[in-house]
Amino acid sequence: HFFLCFLMYCWVLADPVCGFFLKNCTIRGNLSNPSNMKVPCYNRNLEVIPIDIPRKVSNLDLAMNKISKFEKLDFKGLSNLKILNMSRNQISQVDDGTLGHLEALQKLGLAHTDSQPCQTICFRTILSLLHLDNNLITTISSSSFQPLSSLKTVNLTKNNLYNMKEVQPIVQLPHLQELYIGSNRFTSFQSQEISNTSIGLRLLDLSQNPLGIVRITAYILPYLEVLDIAYCGQLGHMKWDVLDRSFLRNVQRLNLSGIEMSFERMAMVLQTVSSSLVHLRLHDLVKGSRPKIKALTDVACHIPTLSVLRLEYNNIGNLSEEFLQSCKHMTEVDISNTNLSQLSNFSFRPIEQISTLKFGHNMLSSVPDATRNLPRLKILDLSFNINKLGCSDFYNLTGLTKLFLFHNQIPNLPGCTLKLAGNKLSSIRKREFQSLTSLKTLLLFDNQIASMEDGALVNLTELKLGSNKITQIDIRNTVLTGLPLLISLDISCNYITYVNYDKLNPPPFSHLPSLEKLRIFSQRHYQESRTLWGKGSTWNPIEFYVEPKLFYLEPKRVLQRVLLWGQPKNPFRF
Repeated sequence: HFFLCFLMYCWVLADPVCGFFLKNCTIRGNLSNPSNMKVPCYNRNLEVIPIDIPRKVSNLDLAMNKISKFEKLDFKGLSNLKILNMSRNQISQVDDGTLGHLEALQKLGLAHTDSQPCQTICFRTILSLLHLDNNLITTISSSSFQPLSSLKTVNLTKNNLYNMKEVQPIVQLPHLQELYIGSNRFTSFQSQEISNTSIGLRLLDLSQNPLGIVRITAYILPYLEVLDIAYCGQLGHMKWDVLDRSFLRNVQRLNLSGIEMSFERMAMVLQTVSSSLVHLRLHDLVKGSRPKIKALTDVACHIPTLSVLRLEYNNIGNLSEEFLQSCKHMTEVDISNTNLSQLSNFSFRPIEQISTLKFGHNMLSSVPDATRNLPRLKILDLSFNINKLGCSDFYNLTGLTKLFLFHNQIPNLPGCTLKLAGNKLSSIRKREFQSLTSLKTLLLFDNQIASMEDGALVNLTELKLGSNKITQIDIRNTVLTGLPLLISLDISCNYITYVNYDKLNPPPFSHLPSLEKLRIFSQRHYQESRTLWGKGSTWNPIEFYVEPKLFYLEPKRVLQRVLLWGQPKNPFRF
């Protein structure tokens, strides 16, 4: 009994910030701050909802279990619950009023549950997001969504809906912004079937439906910004009937990937949104020959507002100088997975504003010359392609911030130099060069560097740190540690100075066992010249000009070259 009481006492005194366990679940967050409390119970083989869920929980995840029914008192008392995920359960029974206690609920996940809407959600709440995807829903009662006036996003993807009139109760919700009804059995989308007045939808996903026609005869979608009709149509005969371009005048993102539609009708679609389109996907046009893809690209690139063009999964093969000639306004072009093996050196010359290029999963053997001299390029993806790199491959890409080279068969790298001079770097952290294990030469002069973490550049043999902010304290404690292979070092034009002539212990370069060349001239101060050398030094006799107040040196190897000038006419020999 004493032992049991002791355990209970320890449980009460547990730190409320740390996670602890209830049966089959974990509690994460701060017990005193219920807005952050999460209870993940997913994939635990649960058959019923746990009875010991903390009353202050705000996020409860019961996905991927074996729960088959909701009982009336399962969620009683969870008045703070905002997010409930019940996806991937086999729910066959729901007692009336089961979720009625959840007055704060905002997000509800019921995907893969074989649920019917009114079984589970007929209650008044502030719910804003509802997932009902991957169920067996064929019809939607007109009363199912009436209490859910706060809904902003509804996902009904992969159900068995076939009549567009079924979604009418949903699109009439006053705050609805996003509707996902892809992968159902709709054969047409006609505006009069869903509404006679304008609705507030901003995103409409109709993808992967066997649509035979899209007909919009009224101004019911004035706020629509995203339209997805990818992989729609039947046997190339999908029709497009929009009486007035102004009906879709705010569409900015359009997905026409894999669509079963003739070239002429696709051109009509593009013309309909030509006053506003910014982002266009034309993936996987299986029946599109290379000339058809080129023709569609020309139509798209004449849209003055278009800036992002994605052409993945098309059979382009060879990117000629003319292919993107019309795309002068593009800032992003994605031609991944297009069997690309050749590019003209001038493929991107017309695109002066290009900032993102993606070539992933192609058949390029090396970095194409076409990517050079693109000063505005920020992101370059060459993953799953090349088998060699050259030192000038990224010549003049001065704006590049992200370079993707993973999953390439590059057996070796040439002895290239990484030049980062003339920037505003203040420190070098340990992991910033972790992938550059072959880096030997690094130029960092003319920055503002005062510290470098140990282990940041373990394989480096040449380092130039001239014109930075290194002091005598930095040089002993942080900057020059973890460089066991360093042969040549330049720390000229920094702030290294000492107030007396005492021997320095430990010597500042004793942790650079491979050092052979040292440049340390022109430190930014002016005092009497003098240097102190350690006993047993193996330095070769060299004439040099010494900078004032240099430190005691005790090298472990013979320095081949030492440049220490700065104050003229103070020659020393040793």
